[in-house]
Amino acid sequence: TSDAERLVRSAEAVTVVDLRRSQQETADLGEVLARTPGIALMREGGLGSTARLSLNGLYDEQVRAFVDGIPLSLVYPFGIVSVPVNLVSRIEVYRGVVPLRLATDALGGALHLVRDTSFRTTAYASYQTGSFGTHRITADG
Repeated sequence: TSDAERLVRSAEAVTVVDLRRSQQETADLGEVLARTPGIALMREGGLGSTARLSLNGLYDEQVRAFVDGIPLSLVYPFGIVSVPVNLVSRIEVYRGVVPLRLATDALGGALHLVRDTSFRTTAYASYQTGSFGTHRITADG
């Protein structure tokens, strides 16, 4: 069984969001998270605008985000909603109780972005346009 299947069967209060299908779309992580039950996303505009993420009604410092156990703010300073989907293989959504391995004081829960650590030859590229001449290019190889 995979790590995601073991995590779902565990006693932890976690929802695992698989991103394989979303990686074939031109969506950012904010759009994918907005489709997840219990998560609300409020944007001030379109692509590139600031956004506010809510997990079960709690915001900002009450919800922490991690990439492979490291706080997201140290890895990707632009915020969780603008993380390219191709850089993440799954999202673990913890509501309420956060596992000790993430070592956080988040009251509302945590979002743990897990990257694909397998070594294979791949390349990804995406191009998005938004309002007012906003463009985003994402490439990974």
